Amino acid sequence: TVAPSLGFPSYTENIGETENNGYEFSLRYMFLRDVSRRLYWSVNFSGNHNSNKITKISNAMKKLKTEGYVQIEEKGRIVLTDKGCEIAERTYERHCIISQMLIDIGVSEETALEDACRMEHCISQETFACMKEYYLQEIVEKK
Repeated sequence: TVAPSLGFPSYTENIGETENNGYEFSLRYMFLRDVSRRLYWSVNFSGNHNSNKITKISNAMKKLKTEGYVQIEEKGRIVLTDKGCEIAERTYERHCIISQMLIDIGVSEETALEDACRMEHCISQETFACMKEYYLQEIVEKK
C-alpha cells in the first residue's frame, strides 16, 4: 500500500527484481536408540546461508536516484539524501499544518488526515506559506 497522499487508498507495484541465492543443510546423527526403554539420544546440526541482491529497479526509483533524492546502497537499501530529506520534511510540515487546520474547522480526524495527504502535494508554496502564517497567527491570538 501507499500513502493516501498519492490519491489512492492502496496501490501495489513491483518496483524491481531481486535475485536470491543460498543453501540450507541439516545433519542428524543418532547415538543411542533403545525402543524398549523409549530412550533416544541424537544430535542435530543445521545451517544456512542466504544472499539477496536487487537486480533491477523501476524507472521511478531510477529517476529519484538520478535527481539526487535517494541513494541505493550496495546491498539494495534505499536511503534519502539530504536533498530528499529536505523535501520529506517540507511535505511533513505541510501535512501537519493542513491536517490540524482541517480538524480545527470541524473535519473529522480521519478525513482531515486523508485530505491533508492529497493537499500537501498539490498546494503551491505561496498558498501554503500564507495558510501557515494565518493559522499560526490565529493560534497566538486565541491564547
